[in-house]
Amino acid sequence: MPILVRTIALQPGMTLARALRLSHKMLLPADRVLTRSDVTMLTERRPELYVSVHSPELDSVCEFEPDALEIGATQSVCDTASSALHLAQGALEGKSRLREDDLRVAERSIRQIDRFLCHHRIVRVRFHDEIPGIASAADGVKAVHVAMVLGAAVRLQVLAARQRSAKFAGAVNLVPLGLAALLRDCSLWTARRSLDHPGPLTTAERDIVYDHSMRSAALLPDTVDPTIYAAVLHHHENHSGTGYPRGLSRDAIPLFARILRIADAFCAATSETSYHAAKPAWLAAWEMTCGPYAECYDPGIRKIFQAVIQPYPIGSKLRLSCGRYAVVVKHGRVHGLLPEVVIAFDENDKPLATDAIQGPFRLERSPELRVVSFRDTDVTRIYGSEPVYENVHTAVPAEFTHFAESTYP
Repeated sequence: MPILVRTIALQPGMTLARALRLSHKMLLPADRVLTRSDVTMLTERRPELYVSVHSPELDSVCEFEPDALEIGATQSVCDTASSALHLAQGALEGKSRLREDDLRVAERSIRQIDRFLCHHRIVRVRFHDEIPGIASAADGVKAVHVAMVLGAAVRLQVLAARQRSAKFAGAVNLVPLGLAALLRDCSLWTARRSLDHPGPLTTAERDIVYDHSMRSAALLPDTVDPTIYAAVLHHHENHSGTGYPRGLSRDAIPLFARILRIADAFCAATSETSYHAAKPAWLAAWEMTCGPYAECYDPGIRKIFQAVIQPYPIGSKLRLSCGRYAVVVKHGRVHGLLPEVVIAFDENDKPLATDAIQGPFRLERSPELRVVSFRDTDVTRIYGSEPVYENVHTAVPAEFTHFAESTYP
């Protein structure tokens, strides 16, 4: 299985584990043995990119979790959601509200996504450099993807509970959740650019933001499923009761609104706008599950979310507190920030001899080892002196002054 290597560290003779694409255009095929000209081209064109190369040494000592299906699923879901979003935006243009026929067109795309996730049992959101276009995908597209995958994971929990108890009588239909994710901010589709500016929002702009969930719900057809209407209306309500527009809390917030709340916030945090830098996925995941913003989200859904979001790709390197480098071989079961790893590189990032490789072991079972850095970025602040999932939560106020703060946290 592959390890992820930054293009500036590639060497001639390495073998690509996956085809390398740029904006859906093939650059190099899978299993290509890199030449010196290949390395030069990649270094010049994409110096920041991490690519998968085969590692026969690690294959001989451990088994990597396959991720090709979920990487392909991410691309497929995002492509379908992008098409649906484009059609919905075009349908609303020049109209006072969406029509039932407009919703029916979008529904077909969402049903396609639901069938795909259900058939392949996709319950994780993976982040990988080699998924074309994901980094630049529209926030609305990412929200559909994350909401639907999180919803699929919640559905599995509900089905498991249903087998144990007669209390859960019906299956969970995720189509209303997907449609709500697609249309949640439809009243802002034309106003978003004017609101996303470097200075604080004016009073009039703040009113637009505070009212946008109500305005978006009002743009839906009269015949819309009440579940969709409620999810759009309440997708900014906080578990702690500090959200908007109604200040609902806990179970008073509809289930799909609670799922959409956390998916929307995560996508907003990890999306770049003109005046808002994207947070890395690992930082947003920590802030939302263990850090200062955790109280905004339903604790049950938050627990599922922390296992759904996987910010460390399979094959990526993590520098540990012992000074050596570990390679992620399986995603975290309890938390995406606590994957299963093998220690395979020394303090100077040089490969260890096969008989010196340690592991695999799961980080949540090895509290003496902390992740120090990921891709040359210091991550010690999110691990602290206690396991990730036991950090203290701090409530946050509902007030905001800039547009980016209206969605995240």
